[in-house]
Amino acid sequence: MLRHGYPCQHVHFGGGRRIPRNFSLNTIKHCRSSSAVNASSSELTAESVFELLLEQAGGGVPLRLSSSKNGRGIYTDVEIKKGEVLAEIPLGMCMSLDYEGGGLLLPRGDWPRVRKAIEKDDALPWDVLLALGVLDSMSGMGSEALQMYTNYVLPHPKSMSLPCCLPEHMLVELQDEDMMEKAMEQKKRLKSLFPGLGVEMEEDGPTWMEYAFGCVRSRAFKLGDESYGFVPILDAANHAMEPNVDFSFNPSGNTVVVFAIDDVRQGEEVTISYTGKVGYTNSRMMAQYGFVFETGNPFDRYSVDEMIERSCSLGLEHIQRALGDGEQMVDILSGKDAHSYSCMKSLPIEMEDEHASPIQEQKAYVEDLRRVWLNRIGAWTSSLRDDESMLGHIYASDKSDPRLLAVLQYRIQSKRRDVAMDGLLQILSAYYAGSHSSRR
Repeated sequence: MLRHGYPCQHVHFGGGRRIPRNFSLNTIKHCRSSSAVNASSSELTAESVFELLLEQAGGGVPLRLSSSKNGRGIYTDVEIKKGEVLAEIPLGMCMSLDYEGGGLLLPRGDWPRVRKAIEKDDALPWDVLLALGVLDSMSGMGSEALQMYTNYVLPHPKSMSLPCCLPEHMLVELQDEDMMEKAMEQKKRLKSLFPGLGVEMEEDGPTWMEYAFGCVRSRAFKLGDESYGFVPILDAANHAMEPNVDFSFNPSGNTVVVFAIDDVRQGEEVTISYTGKVGYTNSRMMAQYGFVFETGNPFDRYSVDEMIERSCSLGLEHIQRALGDGEQMVDILSGKDAHSYSCMKSLPIEMEDEHASPIQEQKAYVEDLRRVWLNRIGAWTSSLRDDESMLGHIYASDKSDPRLLAVLQYRIQSKRRDVAMDGLLQILSAYYAGSHSSRR
């Protein structure tokens, strides 16, 4: 998740950024919570814990945690006007790490895993340290509020669909060797760092460290240029391509301010953008959040220059002639057909036709690329039709595994994009084959 459209910069393992001196073990800053949280464990649910923490934060408007098509989400029971503040979450309720001097900020608690990790290696990245903070919270060794939140509000381990949390037999089902290889490397690295946390939480589920790391990777926020935080309440908000809420960090009040960027109707879901204006590809969405856009992702791209040796620039005028000026062209250029739009943006198109390659070179390039695509589709280990049929059966099942649903959606969207590119190349190939002009 990110702030104001700037991507959350994942700190890779071995990044070498050591914790500054004011972060040393003996000077971990403990933030006093605004009030104590009192509730009987027998009375707690995800919804009630969310309500308790919102009350502790001094929520601006009535919000509630409720089920949605994307799992649980945040909803409002009142109408919210654009610019209105929904909540101000004190940094004292969060876990955060600021490399520019703010320090490692934790609510009052013992935090033994975090302390031991810093003592052992002060170059551990922020996401690993916050993952240890999640585990300390779950075991009751952090703050009382975060203990309730991590145990009741965070997702069930076997619903975590990030590749680093998937068992190997599900990683194979992604049908993406590169993503599988990176996930296995990440699993191996996490286990080597903390062998004692490398056991499964339950059969066929993630290890303790994989789960906590996955929670941080998918739910943490960038609060500043070099500041990262696990922010309860806000982290429960789902993603939308057109969100109605954003947030900012208020350093003077040490709060994370959640505010409406559009009018929100009574009963409507409160959503944020995980990607900002820059957008993420489906590969990154799957790797970081464990889901993809089910209607196609306009930010997806193919690296066609790595797939074909021939270099070429296609003339935009020829592309327009090939597609015509009908509904198909409008849908592609507007992004309504997200798969074809992403394919079009992947091609080496020259806006000024006089700067494009000669038409015979364009023709040869499209033909070569079409052959590459036929081979790519021919290498599928299952057909798109079979994948879609399997997805339908899983949706109809009473015992569907959300992880398998996410995996299937990922590979279905990848194949639909392959099909869209093949369709686009067929149209271009037919156009160039019918063109007898050797002029640009």
